[in-house]
Amino acid sequence: MKSASSSSRRLCKFLAVLLLHGAALPTPAAQPPATESVGLCSGALHPTASLGQWDVDLGPELTGTLSTPLPVDRTVLLEAHEVGVDVDVAVAAPGMATTRAANPVRRRALLRVLVHTGQAALTSISVHADADGGPGRHVKLAAYDVEASQTSSCALALRSLVAGDGDFSQARRVSGGHAAPNAGSAADFYTKAHEEYARAFADLAAQNVALRASVAHTLATLSCRNQEQWQECARWSTAAADLFQRAGDALGRANAQSLQALAWMELAQLPGAATAVDRTHHDSHALTDQAMDQLRRLAVFYVKQGALLDAAEQLNLLGVTLYDTGDYTGALRDYEGAEALYEKLGQQYRLALVRQNIALVEWDLGRASTAQSTFRRALSLVNVTDSPRLYAIILDNYGLANRTTGLLDAALAQHAQALDLATSSQDSGERGRSLFGIGMVYSAAGDRGLATDFLHQALDTFTRGGEGRDSVSVLRALAVLAAQDGRHEEAIRLDREALAHATGPIVRTHLLVQIADSESLLGREQAAADDLASAAKTPQAADSVSRAAVQFEDGVLDYRSGRLSEARARLRAALATDRAFGLDAAAFEAEVALARVDAATGHTGLAQRDLDAGLQLSEVLRMQVADPELRATSMQPLRAAFDLKIDLLAAASQQAANAGSRKEAEGAARAALAVTERSRARVMQDIALAEYTQGNDARVDSLMSQKSKVLRDLAAHEDRLEAGGIGSDTDLRVAAIRADITHLRGQLTVLDSQLAILGRTGTPLLHGHVGAVTEPPSDVAVISYWLGSSKAYAWLQTRSQVHLIELGTADTLRTAAEAAHSAYGNPTGVSTQERLRDGANLSRLVLQPVLAQLPAGISRLVIIPDGPLHYISFAALPIGSAAMDPFLVEKYEVAYGSSIARLLAPKAGQRPTDERMLLVADAVYGADDPRLLRPTPTKVALTTDRPQLRSAVNMNALERLPATADEASGIARTAAPLRVDYLSGFGATRDAVLSRPLERYRYIHFAVHATTDATIPQLS
Repeated sequence: MKSASSSSRRLCKFLAVLLLHGAALPTPAAQPPATESVGLCSGALHPTASLGQWDVDLGPELTGTLSTPLPVDRTVLLEAHEVGVDVDVAVAAPGMATTRAANPVRRRALLRVLVHTGQAALTSISVHADADGGPGRHVKLAAYDVEASQTSSCALALRSLVAGDGDFSQARRVSGGHAAPNAGSAADFYTKAHEEYARAFADLAAQNVALRASVAHTLATLSCRNQEQWQECARWSTAAADLFQRAGDALGRANAQSLQALAWMELAQLPGAATAVDRTHHDSHALTDQAMDQLRRLAVFYVKQGALLDAAEQLNLLGVTLYDTGDYTGALRDYEGAEALYEKLGQQYRLALVRQNIALVEWDLGRASTAQSTFRRALSLVNVTDSPRLYAIILDNYGLANRTTGLLDAALAQHAQALDLATSSQDSGERGRSLFGIGMVYSAAGDRGLATDFLHQALDTFTRGGEGRDSVSVLRALAVLAAQDGRHEEAIRLDREALAHATGPIVRTHLLVQIADSESLLGREQAAADDLASAAKTPQAADSVSRAAVQFEDGVLDYRSGRLSEARARLRAALATDRAFGLDAAAFEAEVALARVDAATGHTGLAQRDLDAGLQLSEVLRMQVADPELRATSMQPLRAAFDLKIDLLAAASQQAANAGSRKEAEGAARAALAVTERSRARVMQDIALAEYTQGNDARVDSLMSQKSKVLRDLAAHEDRLEAGGIGSDTDLRVAAIRADITHLRGQLTVLDSQLAILGRTGTPLLHGHVGAVTEPPSDVAVISYWLGSSKAYAWLQTRSQVHLIELGTADTLRTAAEAAHSAYGNPTGVSTQERLRDGANLSRLVLQPVLAQLPAGISRLVIIPDGPLHYISFAALPIGSAAMDPFLVEKYEVAYGSSIARLLAPKAGQRPTDERMLLVADAVYGADDPRLLRPTPTKVALTTDRPQLRSAVNMNALERLPATADEASGIARTAAPLRVDYLSGFGATRDAVLSRPLERYRYIHFAVHATTDATIPQLS
């Protein structure tokens, strides 16, 4: 009674808002200490008279260069005043190494460089902007002779500030991928810059209020925006705001207070007490309200000052805060306000930033198609070279949205590109998010090994970076994979580690539910009950989705303990909620669990009805995967319903046979076989070439495409309801999602009606032609296999009858099949005797029980394998246990099929095949191919070493196959009168082949390299 597991009931999702994450706890704000120095420094740490002043216009290339004479053999201070733009400064002269400077403060910073001029006649000063600052942006340069111009403490402060600007510039170059590979760590340079700025602050006497305010602001900005140290950010921004107020600088005070609000926002999200019930910081709501009040006041202030760019930034921060609190309507309002201002100011970088945040809100409202469109618009605004971090963040969020709606190939490509960018820019946080995304794509594709590998890499990255909150989603995903593999102790450990970092009550509730399920499967019923009780008591998690999750798990635990009446009541309560809110995946699991309960109480009819309802939902869930090939893989999590239905029908067949009712026994056997056919037909429908049909079925293809899009949007809405919870029916977010669901289901009804009119049913039939079992010819016997969750079966079908044969435990057959496959696949490492032994053992389990009931007159066998039996050559198995018994192929003609329906389907009604041939040959594989405009002399892969969803060997090892072109030409010459379509060179691609109406070709000839994926064939 352990098969009703809920470990995969709630999928973990992770979408990062474009804000920095931290892991420090707040402490009362206090002004940093200062070392008492004597003397008031000059206003900007330089003499009154300058050696020269220049305005630098950056132009459309965002770069300006100035060459100017400076006094020889002197120490000269060069200052760059930013006006509405962020810049880096590089100073060079003959015989002098290039010196660089940048500053954390945005668009208003004062950058300082100290140079010793030597004997150079001219000094070159280059200024480069990170992004377009909009109208009026420029840089003011000035030079000063600073030798013996300041008191010692002031000179020390100046040198520390210069060193800090130099270190900050180097950190930016490293993180932007512009430094040498061995340049060092960006994080280390940020730390050195922080130390230098703090030293400068300490060297400035208390009388230097304006200077100290400026340095404190620099430290606050660095702590917030580069180091993600929120406690430090709060301390320094508070100190800066106080100093700016004392200096009478209202704009400076506002800038510091904006950082202060940002720190409060982040500190409000961090965990506090170590109890299992309340992990949210005790004053998080107060901090959030305080941040929002301050941001609104600042937005009004900046508008009055005419600083529209600053006003837009406050609105964007407000949107992020409201998003974090679940006020999506308010978040959209403020985001759209910021968007309008950024558009007015021509700020493409910041426009991309706010649009990706808008896309996240759209995603959380379940509007997948709209969100994906907004992500695309955001990406189009970003220059990947100048803004690699933002580009990577948008790619990762976009990829996670695509993965959840089944666009796995696109998602993997986006996460892989984001990983490249994050690695080159030394952004460990984004690198971890990219690795997480890749792991989740492999998990969705069914490759648990690769999924686990990449998720562990993500976890290691987050752990090293102190990203506790980011690790929660990774730990949850790893726990789900561990539970699916039966490693429940490990699953519990991972879930409890996630619980230690989780702050959201809904996430905490679902973690406790997952832990309870694993505890129960290990037989620790009291521990499971205690965890589930904690889940039910989690504050602020009394939403409908969380209640349904707890009720479902309560029902599962009751079922495992034999409390069947209680189990039925709780499962029906959970199902009612899931159905009411359109949570199809959760409803499917509830229906299957109910069927188990009804079957255990002897109510077989009720169990069958439960399973039929679940199978109806399985079709919706299957169609939510966009890629038709990967849709076949998506059937695997749905097999629980098929397994149980087959078990029930097999038991009914055996019961009838024991009672002497041969006709009733065969009827149940046929019904069970029809269920296997229904599952196989769904899989084959998805990977059949007809799924790519174009041309005569354009209207049907268009409607099917629209239906798939609607189903993906429904999946996204379900996902967001589960992730965000349903606090009440009056919740504006929930109301919006439910209204969208009603509209989408209406669209689905219309599409199904249109498809029915055109002759392709939109709603799957549970008892129609999909599951029909066609009778074979008189000399043919069809042997179909099914390896369920616990039992394995075979059906022997001839023209006259169908026999159902129980083959024992599925695990025993899987082990024997894997052993035989390994032995036959390793001819040099395994002796002939060992191969024969493993083959005979498998034959004894899967073949001989069937052959014992084979009637006379059969000369041809068709094998319909399942699971690992796909990798077995049945023709090479002995038909008996004696040493001299022949192999199967020596007595019968052996063929293989994917399903009985496809194998024996009548030809009438099929579209005629055209007299056409498709030739695919001489593809381009490497960058050394002479057909490229600039072939490289060495073998370089056309693709990078990024993770690939589909099987792939090292592309460097694939050589061109020029002889295949001659081969294809020869075939084409002899193919007349067939019409020949020829794909070669750059045209010989997977997408080009699949875009053809392949089912209409009489012949298809491939002369190319190919790879296979034995674990997930759909990924070959």
